Amino acid sequence: MNDFIHCNKCFAVHDSSGKKFLLTSCSHIFCYSCSASVANDRICLKCKNRCNLIQLDSGTRPDIKMYFEPLDKLILKLQKIEKFQRTQREHLFKHLTSETSKGNQAQEKWERKMSDLKKEINHLRSKLNNRYDPIKMSSSSAGYYSRQNSSVLGPSRQGTSSSRLQCNSTFGSLRGAPITPLIDHRITNLDQHSNSSSKITLRSVSDLSSFQTR
Repeated sequence: MNDFIHCNKCFAVHDSSGKKFLLTSCSHIFCYSCSASVANDRICLKCKNRCNLIQLDSGTRPDIKMYFEPLDKLILKLQKIEKFQRTQREHLFKHLTSETSKGNQAQEKWERKMSDLKKEINHLRSKLNNRYDPIKMSSSSAGYYSRQNSSVLGPSRQGTSSSRLQCNSTFGSLRGAPITPLIDHRITNLDQHSNSSSKITLRSVSDLSSFQTR
């Protein structure tokens, strides 16, 4: 025990004589002689409150005994306790700081990725809007069919124009020439063909008769 122990009633101090002291539940100390009335009445002689008594000896509970330990031992013990707790806090703080840094880096990475994805989505959406815009589709379709019609109908129109030019030139050249009926021309050709055929037939008959005479 320490030298600060004394009776709060008669001020008797703790010494080597082996004098016994008791501790009340209200944190007051009395010597064995003064504590007799407290034990009977359960009333503290100092604060007048109801209390219980605990004898201070080697069998005192550790949670009570620590109040009577020398301060140098308590300070050393507290220093060890403080160092242990500080080391654990620093270790935890270092880990949390590292995790926070990793979390911030991951957040920045995902934010950049989200930004890139949003840009890509907007780009694709713009392309889709331009591709399937009804006004642009109608104008492009009209231009396409116009080109197709010009490519298909262009040569025919050119051929028709050239045919018209040929007909006009032919008609112009025939204006001054005499007009011969087409039917008479065909009949004349037919008569000529008939005369030649009859001549061939007569010649064949005369040849046959001359052969028989021989």
